[in-house]
Amino acid sequence: MKLEAGKTRVGVVMLTWNQRQMTLEGLASLRELNVPQPRVVLVDNGSTDETVEAVAREFPEVHCLRLLLNQGFCAANNRGAEILLKDPAIDCILFVNNDIEIDPP
Repeated sequence: MKLEAGKTRVGVVMLTWNQRQMTLEGLASLRELNVPQPRVVLVDNGSTDETVEAVAREFPEVHCLRLLLNQGFCAANNRGAEILLKDPAIDCILFVNNDIEIDPP
Protein backbone atom coordinates (compact mmCIF):
# COMPACT_ATOMS: atom_id res chain seq x y z
CA MET A 1 0.00 0.00 0.00
CA LYS A 2 1.27 3.43 -0.93
CA LEU A 3 0.57 6.11 1.66
CA GLU A 4 -0.14 9.49 0.10
CA ALA A 5 -0.11 12.70 2.13
CA GLY A 6 -3.55 14.24 2.17
CA LYS A 7 -5.25 11.10 0.80
CA THR A 8 -4.51 8.28 3.21
CA ARG A 9 -7.19 7.75 5.87
CA VAL A 10 -5.46 7.09 9.17
CA GLY A 11 -6.85 5.55 12.33
CA VAL A 12 -5.05 6.38 15.55
CA VAL A 13 -5.06 4.39 18.78
CA MET A 14 -3.89 6.22 21.89
CA LEU A 15 -3.76 4.66 25.35
CA THR A 16 -4.05 6.41 28.67
CA TRP A 17 -4.10 5.55 32.34
CA ASN A 18 -4.48 8.30 34.94
CA GLN A 19 -2.67 10.93 32.86
CA ARG A 20 -5.43 13.37 32.04
CA GLN A 21 -3.33 16.45 31.25
CA MET A 22 -0.74 14.55 29.20
CA THR A 23 -3.54 12.87 27.26
CA LEU A 24 -5.23 16.20 26.50
CA GLU A 25 -1.91 17.61 25.28
CA GLY A 26 -1.26 14.52 23.15
CA LEU A 27 -4.69 14.73 21.55
CA ALA A 28 -4.16 18.42 20.83
CA SER A 29 -0.88 17.52 19.14
CA LEU A 30 -2.63 14.95 16.94
CA ARG A 31 -4.50 17.83 15.33
CA GLU A 32 -1.18 18.63 13.61
CA LEU A 33 -1.20 15.34 11.67
CA ASN A 34 -1.04 16.07 7.95
CA VAL A 35 -3.77 13.59 7.01
CA PRO A 36 -7.44 14.15 6.27
CA GLN A 37 -9.73 13.59 9.24
CA PRO A 38 -7.82 10.98 11.24
CA ARG A 39 -10.14 8.77 13.26
CA VAL A 40 -8.86 8.71 16.84
CA VAL A 41 -9.72 6.06 19.40
CA LEU A 42 -8.63 6.74 22.96
CA VAL A 43 -8.47 3.61 25.08
CA ASP A 44 -8.66 4.45 28.76
CA ASN A 45 -7.15 1.65 30.82
CA GLY A 46 -9.29 2.13 33.93
CA SER A 47 -8.33 5.70 34.90
CA THR A 48 -9.75 7.22 38.06
CA ASP A 49 -8.78 10.85 37.31
CA GLU A 50 -11.72 11.78 35.04
CA THR A 51 -9.64 11.54 31.87
CA VAL A 52 -12.54 10.28 29.76
CA GLU A 53 -14.84 13.10 30.87
CA ALA A 54 -12.18 15.73 30.09
CA VAL A 55 -11.54 14.23 26.65
CA ALA A 56 -15.26 14.08 25.86
CA ARG A 57 -15.58 17.80 26.70
CA GLU A 58 -12.51 19.00 24.79
CA PHE A 59 -12.33 16.48 21.93
CA PRO A 60 -15.86 15.36 21.02
CA GLU A 61 -14.54 13.88 17.76
CA VAL A 62 -12.46 11.31 19.67
CA HIS A 63 -14.00 7.89 20.27
CA CYS A 64 -13.36 7.03 23.93
CA LEU A 65 -13.29 3.39 24.93
CA ARG A 66 -13.34 3.16 28.71
CA LEU A 67 -12.03 -0.11 30.11
CA LEU A 68 -13.12 -0.77 33.68
CA LEU A 69 -9.83 -2.48 34.55
CA ASN A 70 -6.29 -1.88 33.35
CA GLN A 71 -5.81 -4.54 30.68
CA GLY A 72 -2.21 -3.63 29.97
CA PHE A 73 -0.49 -2.17 26.94
CA CYS A 74 -0.98 -4.89 24.33
CA ALA A 75 -4.56 -5.84 25.19
CA ALA A 76 -5.67 -2.20 25.30
CA ASN A 77 -4.04 -1.46 21.92
CA ASN A 78 -5.81 -4.50 20.50
CA ARG A 79 -9.16 -3.24 21.77
CA GLY A 80 -8.62 0.10 20.03
CA ALA A 81 -7.49 -1.60 16.82
CA GLU A 82 -10.63 -3.78 16.82
CA ILE A 83 -12.75 -0.64 16.55
CA LEU A 84 -10.70 0.83 13.70
CA LEU A 85 -10.46 -2.42 11.75
CA LYS A 86 -14.26 -2.40 11.39
CA ASP A 87 -14.06 0.87 9.43
CA PRO A 88 -13.43 0.07 5.73
CA ALA A 89 -12.36 3.67 5.09
CA ILE A 90 -9.25 3.32 7.30
CA ASP A 91 -6.09 2.65 5.28
CA CYS A 92 -3.67 2.23 8.18
CA ILE A 93 -3.53 2.34 11.97
CA LEU A 94 -1.05 4.42 13.93
CA PHE A 95 -0.41 3.44 17.56
CA VAL A 96 0.79 6.37 19.67
CA ASN A 97 1.61 7.09 23.28
CA ASN A 98 -0.29 9.87 25.00
CA ASP A 99 2.91 11.94 25.33
CA ILE A 100 3.12 12.38 21.55
CA GLU A 101 4.26 15.77 20.23
CA ILE A 102 3.79 16.46 16.52
CA ASP A 103 5.53 19.45 15.01
CA PRO A 104 3.27 21.60 12.85
CA PRO A 105 3.96 21.24 9.09
